Amino acid sequence: MNDLDNRSVLSLHHQGRFICYFSELDPFAGKWLGFSPEKAAEKAANEIRMLCLVFHHVIIPPGYLIKNPAMWMVLSRLKPLFEHGLLSISIDRKFIRHPFLFFEQKLEEEVYHDITGIGLSPEKRHSLTKQMKALVENGYFVFRDSTIQVAGFGSDAENLSESLARQSGNRPKSLIEGIQRLKNEGLVSSRDHWMALLHHPS
Repeated sequence: MNDLDNRSVLSLHHQGRFICYFSELDPFAGKWLGFSPEKAAEKAANEIRMLCLVFHHVIIPPGYLIKNPAMWMVLSRLKPLFEHGLLSISIDRKFIRHPFLFFEQKLEEEVYHDITGIGLSPEKRHSLTKQMKALVENGYFVFRDSTIQVAGFGSDAENLSESLARQSGNRPKSLIEGIQRLKNEGLVSSRDHWMALLHHPS
């Protein structure tokens, strides 16, 4: 069996590996959102070091690198842990052979436009891509099927909202309709759409 096949989240569970999903640098609801990136990175790096003593793998989602500058600093400081697999990035199975393709696509979609909306120059885009590649190359990736994962979350969200509606006279109609709209439009794999819906159901 290919070694990459043994690096899916499910197979690691079957191997009896202890896995920690590190979510404190979530760009929407992270623990240190009020801190500067430097301070958040310092606190996160210290916490991850401690977690790596307890777990076989501490996993971070790849989106943190796109949306939270503190995560760049954390990986820079903890690169040996990342390269040896104690700290890992989880990524969709379709990128199993070329993980950096994920970052290239996401950088194109989300980071190549600055706050003015004008967009970054080709030189800056090239520099940013080069920095990201240097950061994640030789790192340890574990793989998951994100479509199944987020679709499952969508079904759970729908069931929960329906259950709440049955128990309450204040029926969360806009949320239920929003969940159904996401499912019907095939957006179940987009975390950003889910976050937008939860913040603004209508």
